[in-house]
Amino acid sequence: MAPSRSVITIVGGGFAGAVLALHLARQPGLPARADVHLIEPRAAPGPGLAYAPGPPAHLLNVRPGALSLYPDQPTHFADWLARQPEVAAEVLDFAPRFLYGSYLAEELAAAPGVRWHHTEALAAPLIPGGRRTVRLADGTVIESDYVVLALGNFPPPPPAGPDLRVEVRGRGPHHVPGAPCGVLHRPAAGLRPHRPGPPDRRPRRWPPTAAPPPACSPSGPAAGPPTLNRRPRRSCGRRPWPSPLSWRRA
Repeated sequence: MAPSRSVITIVGGGFAGAVLALHLARQPGLPARADVHLIEPRAAPGPGLAYAPGPPAHLLNVRPGALSLYPDQPTHFADWLARQPEVAAEVLDFAPRFLYGSYLAEELAAAPGVRWHHTEALAAPLIPGGRRTVRLADGTVIESDYVVLALGNFPPPPPAGPDLRVEVRGRGPHHVPGAPCGVLHRPAAGLRPHRPGPPDRRPRRWPPTAAPPPACSPSGPAAGPPTLNRRPRRSCGRRPWPSPLSWRRA
Protein backbone atom coordinates (compact mmCIF):
# COMPACT_ATOMS: atom_id res chain seq x y z
CA MET A 1 0.00 0.00 0.00
CA ALA A 2 1.46 3.36 -1.04
CA PRO A 3 2.00 5.82 1.81
CA SER A 4 -0.38 8.78 1.92
CA ARG A 5 0.92 12.16 0.83
CA SER A 6 1.40 14.83 3.44
CA VAL A 7 -0.36 18.14 3.03
CA ILE A 8 1.38 21.39 4.00
CA THR A 9 -0.71 24.57 3.93
CA ILE A 10 0.95 27.98 4.15
CA VAL A 11 -1.47 30.80 4.98
CA GLY A 12 0.07 33.99 3.63
CA GLY A 13 2.06 34.34 0.42
CA GLY A 14 4.23 37.33 1.23
CA PHE A 15 8.00 37.13 1.54
CA ALA A 16 8.09 34.65 4.45
CA GLY A 17 5.42 32.32 3.05
CA ALA A 18 6.86 32.41 -0.49
CA VAL A 19 10.42 31.66 0.63
CA LEU A 20 9.20 28.78 2.79
CA ALA A 21 7.32 27.29 -0.17
CA LEU A 22 10.38 27.69 -2.39
CA HIS A 23 12.67 25.86 0.03
CA LEU A 24 10.13 23.11 0.61
CA ALA A 25 9.97 22.56 -3.14
CA ARG A 26 13.78 22.29 -3.24
CA GLN A 27 13.92 19.55 -0.62
CA PRO A 28 15.03 16.26 -2.23
CA GLY A 29 12.04 14.00 -2.79
CA LEU A 30 9.56 16.28 -0.99
CA PRO A 31 7.43 17.15 -4.07
CA ALA A 32 6.83 13.42 -4.56
CA ARG A 33 5.74 12.94 -0.95
CA ALA A 34 3.87 16.12 -0.04
CA ASP A 35 1.49 18.69 -1.47
CA VAL A 36 2.23 22.33 -0.67
CA HIS A 37 -0.69 24.78 -0.71
CA LEU A 38 -0.05 28.52 -0.61
CA ILE A 39 -2.94 30.84 0.34
CA GLU A 40 -2.50 34.42 -0.86
CA PRO A 41 -5.34 36.86 -1.81
CA ARG A 42 -3.09 39.43 -3.55
CA ALA A 43 -2.61 39.60 -7.30
CA ALA A 44 0.48 37.39 -7.18
CA PRO A 45 2.23 35.47 -4.40
CA GLY A 46 5.73 36.48 -3.44
CA PRO A 47 6.04 40.29 -3.25
CA GLY A 48 3.65 40.75 -0.36
CA LEU A 49 3.38 44.23 1.08
CA ALA A 50 7.12 44.93 1.34
CA TYR A 51 7.97 44.35 -2.34
CA ALA A 52 4.69 45.18 -4.05
CA PRO A 53 4.76 47.26 -7.27
CA GLY A 54 5.63 50.85 -6.52
CA PRO A 55 7.73 53.83 -7.61
CA PRO A 56 11.27 53.03 -8.83
CA ALA A 57 12.62 55.52 -6.30
CA HIS A 58 11.73 53.09 -3.48
CA LEU A 59 15.01 51.20 -3.22
CA LEU A 60 16.21 48.20 -1.28
CA ASN A 61 18.53 48.93 1.63
CA VAL A 62 20.77 45.92 0.89
CA ARG A 63 23.01 45.41 -2.12
CA PRO A 64 21.96 42.77 -4.69
CA GLY A 65 24.88 40.50 -3.85
CA ALA A 66 23.38 39.77 -0.42
CA LEU A 67 19.74 39.18 -1.41
CA SER A 68 19.81 35.76 -3.05
CA LEU A 69 16.99 33.39 -2.10
CA TYR A 70 19.36 30.43 -2.09
CA PRO A 71 22.37 30.23 0.25
CA ASP A 72 24.21 27.90 -2.12
CA GLN A 73 23.89 30.48 -4.93
CA PRO A 74 24.85 33.83 -3.37
CA THR A 75 24.81 35.73 -6.69
CA HIS A 76 21.48 34.37 -7.86
CA PHE A 77 19.56 37.63 -7.45
CA ALA A 78 22.44 39.75 -8.82
CA ASP A 79 22.60 37.56 -11.94
CA TRP A 80 18.81 37.72 -12.36
CA LEU A 81 18.89 41.51 -11.92
CA ALA A 82 21.54 41.95 -14.61
CA ARG A 83 19.21 40.32 -17.15
CA GLN A 84 16.30 42.69 -16.51
CA PRO A 85 15.64 45.44 -19.09
CA GLU A 86 15.13 48.04 -16.33
CA VAL A 87 18.80 47.83 -15.29
CA ALA A 88 20.46 46.61 -18.49
CA ALA A 89 22.05 50.02 -19.13
CA GLU A 90 23.78 50.29 -15.76
CA VAL A 91 24.74 48.33 -12.68
CA LEU A 92 22.64 49.39 -9.69
CA ASP A 93 24.10 49.53 -6.21
CA PHE A 94 20.57 49.34 -4.75
CA ALA A 95 17.76 47.92 -6.84
CA PRO A 96 14.13 49.10 -6.73
CA ARG A 97 11.99 47.19 -4.31
CA PHE A 98 9.42 46.16 -6.91
CA LEU A 99 12.13 44.32 -8.86
CA TYR A 100 12.81 42.10 -5.88
CA GLY A 101 9.09 41.38 -5.74
CA SER A 102 9.20 40.33 -9.40
CA TYR A 103 12.15 38.10 -8.59
CA LEU A 104 10.19 36.40 -5.81
CA ALA A 105 7.10 35.90 -7.97
CA GLU A 106 9.11 34.47 -10.87
CA GLU A 107 10.98 31.98 -8.70
CA LEU A 108 7.79 30.88 -6.97
CA ALA A 109 5.98 30.34 -10.27
CA ALA A 110 8.71 27.92 -11.35
CA ALA A 111 8.73 25.96 -8.08
CA PRO A 112 7.41 22.39 -8.54
CA GLY A 113 4.63 21.05 -6.35
CA VAL A 114 3.39 24.42 -5.01
CA ARG A 115 -0.28 25.15 -5.57
CA TRP A 116 -1.43 28.74 -5.20
CA HIS A 117 -4.98 29.52 -3.97
CA HIS A 118 -5.99 33.06 -4.92
CA THR A 119 -8.31 33.60 -1.96
CA GLU A 120 -8.34 34.06 1.82
CA ALA A 121 -8.26 31.52 4.63
CA LEU A 122 -11.14 31.85 7.06
CA ALA A 123 -10.45 29.22 9.73
CA ALA A 124 -8.33 26.18 10.51
CA PRO A 125 -10.16 24.12 13.17
CA LEU A 126 -8.53 21.06 14.69
CA ILE A 127 -9.96 17.70 13.67
CA PRO A 128 -9.38 14.23 15.15
CA GLY A 129 -5.96 12.79 14.50
CA GLY A 130 -4.08 16.05 15.03
CA ARG A 131 -4.84 17.46 11.57
CA ARG A 132 -6.49 20.76 10.70
CA THR A 133 -9.14 21.69 8.17
CA VAL A 134 -8.25 24.94 6.43
CA ARG A 135 -11.41 26.60 5.14
CA LEU A 136 -11.03 29.11 2.32
CA ALA A 137 -13.30 31.96 1.29
CA ASP A 138 -14.09 30.31 -2.08
CA GLY A 139 -15.47 27.23 -0.31
CA THR A 140 -12.40 25.03 -0.67
CA VAL A 141 -11.52 22.82 2.31
CA ILE A 142 -7.93 21.57 2.70
CA GLU A 143 -7.28 18.85 5.26
CA SER A 144 -3.71 19.58 6.29
CA ASP A 145 -1.08 17.76 8.28
CA TYR A 146 0.88 20.98 8.80
CA VAL A 147 -0.42 24.56 8.79
CA VAL A 148 1.96 27.53 8.70
CA LEU A 149 0.71 31.03 9.52
CA ALA A 150 2.81 33.56 7.59
CA LEU A 151 0.47 36.50 8.06
CA GLY A 152 3.07 39.27 8.22
CA ASN A 153 2.47 42.44 10.21
CA PHE A 154 -1.08 43.26 11.12
CA PRO A 155 -2.33 46.71 10.10
CA PRO A 156 -1.88 49.36 12.79
CA PRO A 157 -4.90 50.30 14.90
CA PRO A 158 -6.67 53.57 14.11
CA PRO A 159 -5.17 56.60 15.83
CA ALA A 160 -6.61 57.22 19.28
CA GLY A 161 -8.62 60.35 19.88
CA PRO A 162 -7.57 63.06 22.32
CA ASP A 163 -7.49 62.06 25.97
CA LEU A 164 -9.99 64.44 27.57
CA ARG A 165 -9.25 63.25 31.07
CA VAL A 166 -7.50 65.81 33.24
CA GLU A 167 -5.94 65.65 36.64
CA VAL A 168 -7.07 68.23 39.15
CA ARG A 169 -4.50 68.74 41.82
CA GLY A 170 -5.67 67.06 44.98
CA ARG A 171 -8.47 65.16 43.24
CA GLY A 172 -6.83 62.93 40.61
CA PRO A 173 -8.54 62.29 37.25
CA HIS A 174 -11.48 64.60 36.82
CA HIS A 175 -14.17 64.90 34.19
CA VAL A 176 -16.98 67.37 33.89
CA PRO A 177 -20.24 65.58 32.92
CA GLY A 178 -21.87 67.07 29.87
CA ALA A 179 -18.80 68.97 28.72
CA PRO A 180 -18.56 69.06 24.90
CA CYS A 181 -15.81 67.05 23.24
CA GLY A 182 -12.57 68.99 23.10
CA VAL A 183 -13.47 71.42 25.92
CA LEU A 184 -11.22 70.98 28.91
CA HIS A 185 -12.23 71.90 32.43
CA ARG A 186 -10.34 74.76 34.07
CA PRO A 187 -10.37 74.11 37.81
CA ALA A 188 -9.37 76.71 40.35
CA ALA A 189 -6.55 74.71 41.92
CA GLY A 190 -4.74 74.16 38.64
CA LEU A 191 -4.91 71.81 35.68
CA ARG A 192 -2.38 69.58 33.99
CA PRO A 193 -2.62 66.68 31.52
CA HIS A 194 -3.45 63.38 33.15
CA ARG A 195 -0.40 61.17 33.65
CA PRO A 196 -0.88 57.86 35.47
CA GLY A 197 1.30 57.66 38.53
CA PRO A 198 1.29 57.38 42.32
CA PRO A 199 -1.69 58.89 44.14
CA ASP A 200 -1.50 62.54 45.09
CA ARG A 201 -0.77 62.82 48.84
CA ARG A 202 -1.22 66.57 49.08
CA PRO A 203 -4.07 67.95 51.24
CA ARG A 204 -7.39 68.22 49.50
CA ARG A 205 -8.80 71.60 48.64
CA TRP A 206 -12.42 72.49 48.05
CA PRO A 207 -13.96 71.18 44.82
CA PRO A 208 -13.00 73.41 41.91
CA THR A 209 -16.59 73.99 40.81
CA ALA A 210 -18.09 74.52 44.28
CA ALA A 211 -17.92 77.36 46.75
CA PRO A 212 -15.26 77.22 49.53
CA PRO A 213 -16.31 75.74 52.87
CA PRO A 214 -17.67 78.18 55.44
CA ALA A 215 -14.57 78.03 57.64
CA CYS A 216 -12.42 79.12 54.75
CA SER A 217 -14.05 82.12 53.09
CA PRO A 218 -12.26 84.11 50.42
CA SER A 219 -11.41 87.66 51.21
CA GLY A 220 -10.37 90.48 49.00
CA PRO A 221 -11.81 93.28 46.93
CA ALA A 222 -13.87 90.93 44.72
CA ALA A 223 -15.23 87.80 46.35
CA GLY A 224 -16.42 85.06 44.03
CA PRO A 225 -15.44 81.74 42.54
CA PRO A 226 -11.69 81.28 42.28
CA THR A 227 -10.02 81.54 38.90
CA LEU A 228 -6.73 80.50 37.41
CA ASN A 229 -5.50 84.08 37.09
CA ARG A 230 -5.89 85.06 40.74
CA ARG A 231 -5.35 82.97 43.86
CA PRO A 232 -7.80 84.04 46.61
CA ARG A 233 -6.61 84.81 50.08
CA ARG A 234 -8.10 82.74 52.85
CA SER A 235 -8.52 83.30 56.56
CA CYS A 236 -8.30 79.81 58.03
CA GLY A 237 -6.64 80.60 61.33
CA ARG A 238 -3.25 80.93 59.68
CA ARG A 239 -0.93 83.88 59.83
CA PRO A 240 -1.90 86.55 57.28
CA TRP A 241 0.28 86.91 54.28
CA PRO A 242 3.09 89.41 54.89
CA SER A 243 2.63 92.80 53.32
CA PRO A 244 5.15 93.93 50.74
CA LEU A 245 8.26 95.55 52.15
CA SER A 246 8.56 99.28 51.82
CA TRP A 247 12.00 100.50 50.79
CA ARG A 248 13.34 103.88 51.57
CA ARG A 249 16.67 105.55 51.39
CA ALA A 250 18.93 105.03 54.35
